[in-house]
Amino acid sequence: MELPLDGALQFLDQIMEIQKEIDEVNEKEYNAKLKLRDELEDKLRWDEKNGCLRHPHITQSQQCLFDERREHVKLIPDFWATALFGDGVLVDYYMNEEERKLFKKYLKSVDVIYHGNAKSGYTIELNMDANPYFENNTLTKTFRFCRKGFSSESGTAIRWKKDKDIESFAEKEGTQSNTDKPSFFKWFREGSEKLRDLVAEEIVMDFWPNAHEYYFYGKDRCAGETLEVDITGTLSKLTTIKEKLQAAERQATKERQTMQMEYDLVLVNGEREVHKECESLRGRIYDRRSKIIKNIDHFWLIAFLSHYALHLLLNMEDLMILKFLNSVNVKETEDEEGVMSGYTITLNFGENPYFKNETLTKNISYTVISEDPLKDYSDCQVKVCVSNIQWKDGKDITTRNQKGFTDADRSFFTWFCDLGCVEMEAYDEVANLIKQDFWPNAGKYFVNGNLNDEKEVDFAGIHKIEYFTSSLRAFYL
Repeated sequence: MELPLDGALQFLDQIMEIQKEIDEVNEKEYNAKLKLRDELEDKLRWDEKNGCLRHPHITQSQQCLFDERREHVKLIPDFWATALFGDGVLVDYYMNEEERKLFKKYLKSVDVIYHGNAKSGYTIELNMDANPYFENNTLTKTFRFCRKGFSSESGTAIRWKKDKDIESFAEKEGTQSNTDKPSFFKWFREGSEKLRDLVAEEIVMDFWPNAHEYYFYGKDRCAGETLEVDITGTLSKLTTIKEKLQAAERQATKERQTMQMEYDLVLVNGEREVHKECESLRGRIYDRRSKIIKNIDHFWLIAFLSHYALHLLLNMEDLMILKFLNSVNVKETEDEEGVMSGYTITLNFGENPYFKNETLTKNISYTVISEDPLKDYSDCQVKVCVSNIQWKDGKDITTRNQKGFTDADRSFFTWFCDLGCVEMEAYDEVANLIKQDFWPNAGKYFVNGNLNDEKEVDFAGIHKIEYFTSSLRAFYL
């Protein structure tokens, strides 16, 4: 059996030009959504007028509780050194052995001081007891919030005592194993401007607010090395402060989530508008494509056969039926508010010996079951409506698989008639693949499915048995 494709050659350039236009619109939509997301994130985070965060890094109630805790921990011997060693991430990943020994023995206290009502930045402050390593009593490193992240100033210049410079020890050793070791003091010395600083985040976002818990972890880790004194009353007060901090953090989290939801709602509405505009552009391009495709026999059959996944659904009987497929159309549907709520796949057939229908449709729609305007398909009720195929006598190829679409009996038309995804309350994956990939890229699949090794159209080869996969060979024999 031969398919007269030679006449399609004159239309290939037009098909690929159309495909290029579709790709350009897709790229335009992607970039527009990305720009919208960046702009909204910027507005949510940054106060352009005042040059600071729009919302404080911590709340005033949290700051007051940190101040109260600061006074109580002064009554606990080695509180901060013990707490530090309870934070396995900070100690094990960001400090070398010499630094651990130094901080374990000589760290007096840790403090995080916020600037500009916790909107401008913060300073990490390490207070040290007199030690044989350096002269400084206090080490500080300041971070300033900026539009895309934060910048850090170089930390306090450490006045190392003679032959005690831990930071340069690895360099003096001159081996790769030593230079690869973590160095807290190296991080402390360097300034930078970047989106994130993992060490600063570990200190400010985890160690500092949870120091009370890390103190107990540290006691277990340093069992027998800490001074045993009666601090029951102080620990009780710290526990109360910890509970208040947790409550304050829950409230702060709730406020942040509210702001995030407001942002997400604006983003979703903005992305919907972008998509609607681009879908309108694509629709006009698809109409032009359809006029060209009418001149190419078996365009859709070949495109299906060339698709990396959809061809796996096509058995011999499907192939025979799809010979009569004249056109495919995918159109999005909207709810009363103009929001995309589903889509319809339409297959138009010429007269054929298998069924009476001229048109087969499969509609997938989503009804939101939550009042949350941000809920997506995963929070929707799925409804699938399919055409009732009017099979001619003895031609119903779906009757072999009455239990629904399964891998055990692959068939495109078995899938088309299947309502299984309603029971699963999930996507119809094949339909989604057709909508998101096959439909917009049909030109690519048609042309690329007829290329030789030199990426040139091979119409002669389309009749060669060895050129095809097993399903294609069976069809063309």
